[in-house]
Amino acid sequence: MVLSRETYIKKYVGKENKRLTKAYVKRGRIISENQTLIAKYSGLAVLKNGRDTVGYLIDGKIHSTKTKADRSRKSKQSWEGGKKGCGSQHDDKK
Repeated sequence: MVLSRETYIKKYVGKENKRLTKAYVKRGRIISENQTLIAKYSGLAVLKNGRDTVGYLIDGKIHSTKTKADRSRKSKQSWEGGKKGCGSQHDDKK
């Protein structure tokens, strides 16, 4: 099953890394020596360092990757189905 571009971005791509984007532009839009670019979709490429995915190049901007924890993070708020008693529980003893 092939994901659409929007679904792929929503699932795997994180926020823009402004520091790396500035360095990329300053180098003349050349990636680092040890990284390779693999085209996935139109305007979207994967930055790899060996076998590891280090980021995504989308329309000339470098974005971070979403980790498994970012993708599966659930809210801890009780009204959203998380665990109960997430707030601080102090005893008001005098």
